[in-house]
Amino acid sequence: MASRSDLTRLQAVFRRFAEQETVRSSPLYTRLSLLIAEDPELLAVAASSPPNQPAANLFLAALHARLAEQPDHPLARFYPDLTEPDGRAESEGELREALHDFVRTDRAALEHLQATQRVQTNEVNRCAFLMPVFLEIARRESGRPLALIELGCSAGLNLCWDHYGYTYDDGPARDPERAVQIRSVWRGDRRPNLGGPWPTVERRIGLDLNPLDLTNPGDRRWLQALIWPEHAERLARLAAAADVVATVRPRLVRGDAVARWPVELEAVPREVTAVVFHTFVANQFDAAMQERFALSLEAASRNRTFYHVFNNMDHGPEIRVERRGPGGFESTVVAAVEGHGRWIEWLVTS
Repeated sequence: MASRSDLTRLQAVFRRFAEQETVRSSPLYTRLSLLIAEDPELLAVAASSPPNQPAANLFLAALHARLAEQPDHPLARFYPDLTEPDGRAESEGELREALHDFVRTDRAALEHLQATQRVQTNEVNRCAFLMPVFLEIARRESGRPLALIELGCSAGLNLCWDHYGYTYDDGPARDPERAVQIRSVWRGDRRPNLGGPWPTVERRIGLDLNPLDLTNPGDRRWLQALIWPEHAERLARLAAAADVVATVRPRLVRGDAVARWPVELEAVPREVTAVVFHTFVANQFDAAMQERFALSLEAASRNRTFYHVFNNMDHGPEIRVERRGPGGFESTVVAAVEGHGRWIEWLVTS
């Protein structure tokens, strides 16, 4: 049972989620989060989330997943991806009543999902800023093939970045005819060089404690539930990207990514450019894991040269590229980005 201090902490988590994360793009999640924040009974169910998981994201995803299997419940009327709008303006009181009823009757299933699932959207639109980074690395390494090792890969969507098309605010940039279209806008005056051929990707390896198999209907439903209800374009993009992943079939490995990645790096041929990357994952590492990962990076650098592409470690959400190896260490912040790749501010001259 959650303590009073736990519930107070969760209350702040849901308020912050409403005020800082959902307010601009999910009116429903903003309303739900504020209702949950003021309700000890709902907070007690949300407290089933593991301590290393973002509780608001996980509880709302569990609610979304369970509700998708019960679309006749009155709460489903509030979810634009589950029901057609009927023009009614439901009140806050109606939303609160429907939410309470659903959580009370489905509490055991909701708590089970929170205990067994993870927040791992692996948002495919993040390829909007990964693609320029990978192109730049390939150019710097004279077009040598790439080997990609992703920590926290979820379903492997971002490992298939070179099979998508890209459009930015100034028009199509690469392969606008492809089924999956990544869309973003530029901020600031600098732009990356998006020209040249696609580099050859010699291997694609994803490491995750709980990798998702998009050929498994349950795993696909969970990934869909992690998408916020109003985000129809993201949902459609996920469906198209899932088909790409099923064709490309990156190798997804279950286990401790921090322990496993040096093994995968060592297996990459020396004539191939190795890129270890992770986005919006390191914020879920506790202090001990952060230290263990930092030590593993230093140890691997003594034996071979590789790139490390990441954010949310010591330096915040900006995308950083490190080149590590026996010959030295280089580190560059290349871009400031929105978490789902909606905008990019490129910070270096390509």
